[in-house]
Amino acid sequence: MKKEEKIRLYYGIFLGIFTVAVGILFIVQAALIYYGGDSPDGKNYTREIAGEKLKQILIPLCFYIAAVIAGFVLSVVFPVTAKLKAKRSAGETAAFLRRRLPIGEPTEEFLRAKKWEKARWGVRAAALCVCLAAGIASAVYLFDPVHFTGEDLNPEILRMLQNVLPWVGAAFLFVCGACLFDGIAAKRELVDVKTLTAKKLGAPQNGFVFDKLTDNCESGAQTVLRHEKWILLGVRLALLVAGLTLLFVGIFDGGANDVLIKAINICTECIGLG
Repeated sequence: MKKEEKIRLYYGIFLGIFTVAVGILFIVQAALIYYGGDSPDGKNYTREIAGEKLKQILIPLCFYIAAVIAGFVLSVVFPVTAKLKAKRSAGETAAFLRRRLPIGEPTEEFLRAKKWEKARWGVRAAALCVCLAAGIASAVYLFDPVHFTGEDLNPEILRMLQNVLPWVGAAFLFVCGACLFDGIAAKRELVDVKTLTAKKLGAPQNGFVFDKLTDNCESGAQTVLRHEKWILLGVRLALLVAGLTLLFVGIFDGGANDVLIKAINICTECIGLG
């Protein structure tokens, strides 16, 4: 094992143990708040009490945040150098082979492969339409304030589940079926393309209506793989900046207080800790 690999391994073990320890500290402090009962008005989960308990574990929490940041820096300094070879799917293999077919008269195998390709794209378009319909139907219900006017949230949540879950479940099942069909159709298409390749039969020029699109997708994928390290780093930094920005905006806008009140209500009313 190389030195860099040992450093990553040992630091990963350390950070994992540290994470468990910090989690235990949070659980202990939550238990102390719950069983303390030292609030004069009988409400244990208040901002003052929670803040006092969190101050007691502030030092290890700060060290943990520093350890997470150090782990991120360590992953940049000692990146994983092993490259995993991506295995082509049946559809990608068929697209790779059919671009190498000579130009000639359309054959039975070619027409059948083209039919499977069109069927795959048709099912993908149908899955996209179903997901959009499910999302729109769910959003119409969720963003209508009439459905959330009562003080008792339990019946409103149950009604929400009855109106939203069927759409989400239908879209999920349809997408699963579309993925299954796409895999089967791609294998059928690959059989015909391999037959054409083995017999050195031709295909008419631009016979596959999605050849250019597939070429562009594959060249784009190769570009992404070539710059994978920097793309991942850029995405992580962008997410970090966006998260910190939203965090500070929420704090200065009073959002932290709203979240605290909602958390208190959930713990004391919904879950039943209070």
